[in-house]
Amino acid sequence: MGNETQTSQSNKEENEVLERQYAESYIASRLEKVRDYYDNRADGYRKRYMSNQTWIIVCGAIIPIVTLLNETFECCPVFKCWHLGSILNAVIAAVIAIIAGIDKLHPKPMEHHSLLRANAPPRRNAISKPSRQVW
Repeated sequence: MGNETQTSQSNKEENEVLERQYAESYIASRLEKVRDYYDNRADGYRKRYMSNQTWIIVCGAIIPIVTLLNETFECCPVFKCWHLGSILNAVIAAVIAIIAGIDKLHPKPMEHHSLLRANAPPRRNAISKPSRQVW
């Protein structure tokens, strides 16, 4: 009789240990999926923000070049008759305004990036060592 109770008790303990291990692995895998989701979303917003800012900088740098070319090639009939330099400057300025407006208005990518990074569940090793700053 005593041997049977010991066996059933050890089986119970083994089952509890296995259930605990399963629960911990399930929670860890779910938590890892949530962390990956937050990381991917935050990185997407950061990339979008950097792309928009890059386009704004490049377009802003092209405007003086177009103005210089317009003044340099005034004798050219294409530039003089069609006002090509002025049209290009207006189009580039409109592109800058549109990108900046979308960047500020739509989902505010930099703000979303910061919020996602702040709300993401911490990693286990994040407590022991500080995380690397993206910005």
